[in-house]
Amino acid sequence: KTYTIVAVTAIHIAIKLVSPWKLRMNHLLDLCAGKYTAGDIASMELVILNALSWRVHPPSAFDFCGELIDSSFTESTPDALNDLQDKARYLTELAVIDYFFVTRKPSSVALASILVALELTRDQVDPRDKDRFTSRVGQVGLDASDEEVIQCYTRLRVMYRNNTSAEEEEEEPEVGG
Repeated sequence: KTYTIVAVTAIHIAIKLVSPWKLRMNHLLDLCAGKYTAGDIASMELVILNALSWRVHPPSAFDFCGELIDSSFTESTPDALNDLQDKARYLTELAVIDYFFVTRKPSSVALASILVALELTRDQVDPRDKDRFTSRVGQVGLDASDEEVIQCYTRLRVMYRNNTSAEEEEEEPEVGG
């Protein structure tokens, strides 16, 4: 019997977090076949959220990456900014396929991704943006010299190198015939 209200409330929470549509309470109550009230669902919602310490929709490394780049890089050319964004976000996507990153903070993965992307884009990014980025990182409480960030940075560099090497090998035309 308890699983019904837990399941319905979990659906309610999920829809509130990710869906652009609102689900009416009477639809949820219909799922309960009249066994529960709106107050029961609201109470169970608090129980679930408290059990999860309200950690229901944390920002991903991709989210952090976007925010850090958007708030820091304003002087670089659009092409340089797009290249930096593409590389940094690609690196956050690479991190998704490696279990190593599961136990790392998304902000550390994002910072490491941007640092690798800056290295890859070299002189394309305006130096004022690099300074603004360094300042912004400190303002939000991140530290590029943090051990976790360094571990993420090192791992992402290797993954990027291995992945781009494999792609280049696939693209090379066969010689001979």
